[in-house]
Amino acid sequence: MKVHTYSDFVQFHEPSGLTNFYQFRKALSDAEIETIRELAKQTERQLGTAGGKVNPGYRSSRISWLYLDDSTGWLYSKLGRMVKEANDALWNFSLVGMSEAIQFGEYHAADKGHYDWHIDLGSQRFARRKISVVIQLSDPDDYDGGDLELQFAQAPQKIPRGKGFACLFPSYTIHRVTPVTRGVRRSLVIWVSGEPFR
Repeated sequence: MKVHTYSDFVQFHEPSGLTNFYQFRKALSDAEIETIRELAKQTERQLGTAGGKVNPGYRSSRISWLYLDDSTGWLYSKLGRMVKEANDALWNFSLVGMSEAIQFGEYHAADKGHYDWHIDLGSQRFARRKISVVIQLSDPDDYDGGDLELQFAQAPQKIPRGKGFACLFPSYTIHRVTPVTRGVRRSLVIWVSGEPFR
């Protein structure tokens, strides 16, 4: 009897070349994305920061937080299954779990929404980040620009823009969101933590 993995149900696609990421073509259904958007409407929005400060020239986004509770438990569980499969397949990092809330983000063309080159791994509590997960929530036809790009080799690698598409990568990977020139790009981000790299 075949043992199914999570990717059997969400259309895993194997990256090729000089890459170090794992992806799911349809990690979330349209109905699940609509539920997430409704949950996000009930949260307080704030400006995204970089290094603890608002700097629109470096990062321009609006964010809110989806904390673990009865309404979001299904989402945390689903993300956890994706992370386990990706980690088992590629990195085998020593992980503890999701020690931060899920971030819901919006990049608006009216704000020149973007996030310049950065890594998610940092100092203090951010030193425990090991895997970053980014899930696209917008239909690609709803916005221009706003590409997630990862830097692995000489040229940035543009990640597919499909609605529900998930990209998982080590938190030390340099990446950016290019400026949105039309519409709104929405996404989810979560970081999975473990003991600091050593």
